[in-house]
Amino acid sequence: MTKKLFGIAISVLFVFGLIGPVLAEQGSTSYSGKKYYEQQVFVDVYNNSAGTLLQNAVVILDASTGTTLGDALGSYVTTAATASLPLVFGVVDSNILLTTGTGTMYYGIPASAVGRVCIRGPHKVLVAANATTPTVGIMLGTIATAQYAGTISSATAGTYATYGALGVVLASDSSTAQWVWIQPHVSQ
Repeated sequence: MTKKLFGIAISVLFVFGLIGPVLAEQGSTSYSGKKYYEQQVFVDVYNNSAGTLLQNAVVILDASTGTTLGDALGSYVTTAATASLPLVFGVVDSNILLTTGTGTMYYGIPASAVGRVCIRGPHKVLVAANATTPTVGIMLGTIATAQYAGTISSATAGTYATYGALGVVLASDSSTAQWVWIQPHVSQ
C-alpha cells in the first residue's frame, strides 16, 4: 500500500513538474494587477542578423532563411531598415551582458545566438533619436533605421495602419526608449 501511494505521489509531482514551466500567459490566480511585467509574453528566438540586437530593439521575422513548416519557421529574427514592415515581431528583452571594444557594457542578443523577445505587453522600445517624440496613442512600426521604431506613415492617435504595426505608445518622454504596448499585427 505504501509503495502504491508513493508511486502515485511521484507521478503527480512528475506531471506538475512537466506542466509548471508552461506559463506562456498568466491565469487569474497568478495575476495581481500591480506589476506591469505580469502582462508581458516572451519567446526565445535565434538572432539571424549579422550584428548584435540591442536591448529594446525592434525585430522582424526572418523570412529569408527559407524555412518551412516543421523547420525553424518563426524562430529566426533579424532587423531591417525598411518602414512599416508587416513582418514586425517584437522587442528584444535580453539578459545577456555584452561588452564593446572600449569596455562599455550593454544588454543585447549577439549575432547567431538565442535570446528573449517580448511579443505582447508593455515594454520599452528604442525610438530613433532623429524621430519626433511619439505621442500617447500613436502606432509605432519599423522605420528606415534598423532596430528602431517610429511613427507609422500617416498614423494618427486611435487609428490603425494598413501595414505592420509593433504597438501603441503608452507613455511618452524625450528619452530614446518609450513605453509601448507590444502587440504586433497587420491590418488590411
